[in-house]
Amino acid sequence: MLLFYLNQGKNPVNLYKVRGAIQGLSVEQTFSLWIWGLILMSSRLFRYSLLGVVALAVAGLAYYLYHNSFYTLDLTRRDRYQAEEVVQSAFLMCQMTDRLLQKRESEIADQVQKALSVAGYPVLLDESQPWQVAIPGSPSTDKLTLPRMAVKTFRGHKRNLENLGEALRRFTGGEVTILQRVNEKGDHLAVYCSISGVESPAEPTSLIPARLGNGEKEMCLEKLDQGKTVLRPEFINGTLQVSYYYPIFADQKNIATLVVRVNDPDLERLRNDIIDLRIGQSGYVYALKGTGAHRGQYQISFNGERDGENIWNARDASGRPFIQSMINEALALKKKFDRVSVPIAFERYPWKNPGDLQPRYKTAAVVYFEPWDWVLGAGYYEDER
Repeated sequence: MLLFYLNQGKNPVNLYKVRGAIQGLSVEQTFSLWIWGLILMSSRLFRYSLLGVVALAVAGLAYYLYHNSFYTLDLTRRDRYQAEEVVQSAFLMCQMTDRLLQKRESEIADQVQKALSVAGYPVLLDESQPWQVAIPGSPSTDKLTLPRMAVKTFRGHKRNLENLGEALRRFTGGEVTILQRVNEKGDHLAVYCSISGVESPAEPTSLIPARLGNGEKEMCLEKLDQGKTVLRPEFINGTLQVSYYYPIFADQKNIATLVVRVNDPDLERLRNDIIDLRIGQSGYVYALKGTGAHRGQYQISFNGERDGENIWNARDASGRPFIQSMINEALALKKKFDRVSVPIAFERYPWKNPGDLQPRYKTAAVVYFEPWDWVLGAGYYEDER
């Protein structure tokens, strides 16, 4: 149509050149050109009949609908693309930091071996020891009797666990927890902790179940049973720290685990960098625990204001547990992960802040960083253009 119109004037154009130019346009650009051609044609017809008025009205309406639909679509694509880029950047930042932490792990492993050579190796004695156990998710405590754990030096002397704990703190510079395996299921009990001060069996101590109520395995304990050391950041006592787990075996059975927690400048730098990431006007990036007893716990939150808070049961404006849906979608992505690309899922939900008259829709791009069991999310409001 446009070619016909252009060829009616006093100076006809070269149709082959125009056709070649049009063939290189996108669908949106071609449609826009078609609309403008219709408008130009209608202006010529307007001189002779009312058909031009109708054609002009149709062309104007078509252009309005086209502009709004494609403009909104372009903004939606742009926002999603930006969220993808930002959450992928956070994923790659975690990868780089994990490599740095792996290097430090070997250094701490050497220090742990030195502490064991000085203080002795954990062993189970023939005598029993009762414990007051704090049950996760319950305000009550229970009694549990276990073989007493002590430390045996290379000369055969037996010492209390406090000697090993102090040696580990001195050599590693971190805080120490010693976990004793409770049963064949793989449950563990904190029998020494330099942070909370577990000094006597009369004080309630924490039970760490190998499985959650829904039957889900605690991945960290499962790897320890296989004789593997585990490294992962954890939110402990108000700060994000690096935890190193070292299994202790006797007679080819896992009887205990040494846990060393240290502050790390690389992890602190990562935390600050993730907090600084932004999407649009108010979008931000966060990290949640993916599995285990602390699933849904903020590891990194907006400006660090809610770090450590568990939002597993949070619901959106429609009453749907969107955090659970978001985490489950992210966990399903680990089956699709390869070294070439980072698979991403999207979660869309209505959210109403205090003071808002109506809910506003948010979209979050989420990925799963399996080495740390972190679900990384990059969320933004859809109406912030």
